[in-house]
Amino acid sequence: MVKENGDLAKEYIQSADYVIYPTSSDATMDMSEEAQLTELFEQNKKVTICITKSDEKEEDECECASEEGCPNCTEGIISTLINKSVEDRTVQELHVKDTVNKIIKKDKESVLGDIFSISTHTAAKGLEEADSELFENSHMPKFYELITEVVKEKASKLKEETPYDGLKSFIDNNVLGSDSSTQKNSIANIKQALNDLDKKIDESIERFQLLQSNANSDFGIEIEHIVSEHYININQSNSKEIFAKIDVELNTKIATIIQTSIHEIFADFDTTLKSLTTSFDADEFEIHDIHKTVHYTTKTRNKKMGAGLFALGASIVVGIATGGASLAIQAGATMAAVIAGSSIGASLGEATGSNQTEKIKVGNNKEEVVQKFKTMRLKNYENYAKTLYKEMQDTFFVPLQHTSSEVSSDLTKFKNNITKIL
Repeated sequence: MVKENGDLAKEYIQSADYVIYPTSSDATMDMSEEAQLTELFEQNKKVTICITKSDEKEEDECECASEEGCPNCTEGIISTLINKSVEDRTVQELHVKDTVNKIIKKDKESVLGDIFSISTHTAAKGLEEADSELFENSHMPKFYELITEVVKEKASKLKEETPYDGLKSFIDNNVLGSDSSTQKNSIANIKQALNDLDKKIDESIERFQLLQSNANSDFGIEIEHIVSEHYININQSNSKEIFAKIDVELNTKIATIIQTSIHEIFADFDTTLKSLTTSFDADEFEIHDIHKTVHYTTKTRNKKMGAGLFALGASIVVGIATGGASLAIQAGATMAAVIAGSSIGASLGEATGSNQTEKIKVGNNKEEVVQKFKTMRLKNYENYAKTLYKEMQDTFFVPLQHTSSEVSSDLTKFKNNITKIL
């Protein structure tokens, strides 16, 4: 009735030749008893099931009419212990048998012995009162006959069979196992675990392709985001330093993306991109002036320059010559002189000009350099991720697949050899 005794009983069962299993008549075959019997049958134990407490009290009124002090009753009621009726016993025995038939396997039917009701209380009362009918119907004589037959006639055979049955039970349950076996180390459960592992490996390898695609998209987004944050500050004098700074930020971000993307496959995965960083060359992202080669004739330039100079000289001369005139006269004379001077200067400049080639600064290649940086970084990170995922597959998942296949093959051979031995 206590856990310690239950554990002790289980230890004895391991070496038992024969098991008498009691189930109470008050509540036969509950779930815990079904589980215990299933375990016994799987261990090839010979089992006889006794339905205990197969008795009841029959009440009747006492002739004393409830007088106090009556030795034959309690408050006028006489309680008599009797065996349960044959009908009631039969119903319970059939119920137990039906339950056992549901849990016992066909190849284990031979281990089931008798199923019968018993009452130790009516047996004791029958002996005390010399009531042979009460004693006989308690089924205690039947119980003694069963035990006598086991001890005298079946003992030798049980002793011979027990070691083999024990070994067979161990192999069946602990080694070979079954689809529903609870033994973790049984071949059936190990092979199931290997099958589950193989499925997980296949899923992981397929997942790598999706991860790489998703990662490449994330790489592009991060590169665009980080470069745009620094874009306005990039100029000819600091481009190398800023691109180096962008690389540091990108490496951190890309490492995080890779770690996050494969977290579902590896619970604890860590990698850095330091080796990748050393392969980057900042010199290729140097901003410099862009010069455009322009072909033109100095006649045009000299024409413009001569017109300007002669116009300026004419205006000065006119101002001196008309010093005492009115403002209107001075203005008119100046305009006339400028027009005349421009015409003369242009003619002289054009006459003295010649064809020239000159480079004129029209801006820089910042936009081109930034775009090149983004394109090359994205390509580098994509190649790195592809190589990394491929390496993880080749160094971990593929060898693991081969190992799983070899173990599964060895288990199959072992199972076949054990079956031949049995």
